[in-house]
Amino acid sequence: MYLFGTLNFSCYELFGQDEDALDNSPPDSQNVIKNDEEKSIYGVQSPQREITSKSTTDMTFSWQEYLKETEAIAAPEDCFYQDPIPPKNNFTTGKKVEVPDPRGKEVQCLATIVAVHSLWVCLRLDGEDGSNDHWLICDDERIKPVGHCVRNGLILQPPFGFMYNLASFHKFIENQLKPAADGSSPVASPESFKPIPFKYHPRKNTFQVGMKCEAIDRKNFNGRPCPATVVDVKGDYLTISYDGWNKAYDCKERYDSRFIFPVGWAAKSGLEVQPPNYVKGKVLQRMAQKDTVPKAPKVTALRKSKVLKRKSSNTNKTQNRKRKRISS
Repeated sequence: MYLFGTLNFSCYELFGQDEDALDNSPPDSQNVIKNDEEKSIYGVQSPQREITSKSTTDMTFSWQEYLKETEAIAAPEDCFYQDPIPPKNNFTTGKKVEVPDPRGKEVQCLATIVAVHSLWVCLRLDGEDGSNDHWLICDDERIKPVGHCVRNGLILQPPFGFMYNLASFHKFIENQLKPAADGSSPVASPESFKPIPFKYHPRKNTFQVGMKCEAIDRKNFNGRPCPATVVDVKGDYLTISYDGWNKAYDCKERYDSRFIFPVGWAAKSGLEVQPPNYVKGKVLQRMAQKDTVPKAPKVTALRKSKVLKRKSSNTNKTQNRKRKRISS
């Protein structure tokens, strides 16, 4: 972890740069990526278009029919860390927030909202490229307003992939938070932050194998929840299998993950459910393997003969010992 309280001359000498020399500093924060071409150039992970097939095109998904078809049960709402009333997304692109680095939660960083899609925001850590952009739901408690660190006696840290001179990090932050040419502030407005109340946090993991839920595939984000099945539960974690997809797409989530939702949550949020893949009219579903009692190894004829020989030799020895004792 880096601490940037005071910087002396030896630090600048180490990095080979004077304090006022900021030629390699990034552009101002107002140069925000706005159109689709710039997003593709800078690597913004925009919502991906789902690949449709003949079996899923023009298909309206019904949870009621699907649960009846699969003979499954939906996970209760109190299993999830979600607000029963879906939030409203008031964030806008280009605004600054504070979020933890996903590679180290103890590192609080400055970030820019580079994309907004439905209830989600795509965040880019300032000073990095788009390779570590990540999506969060708009009421995630990890999204903090700018100044949260200062009010709590903390210091903003550079992300692990910071591309510029670490010695000039404090100047970098100042440049990022400068007002725009029209005088507007680059930070997100206080009205944008509506974190989920902690009262909805479940006390423990109450998921069970076989329960159905809705889940967002964070690796291939498209903003549409998918029907999913809980296939394994261990401690505070559960393994989610996306219905219609093989084991390679399974993901492990904490029971309080903000990427899993109760059945019907997408409909309440005005979102469309991504239908599962159908193969020959049936949904591929992978259930957890049941625990079975291990069977004893089979004894072959050769092993049987060896065992019988050992038994006969042992009985002969015991009989000889008894005869010797009697004769003596």
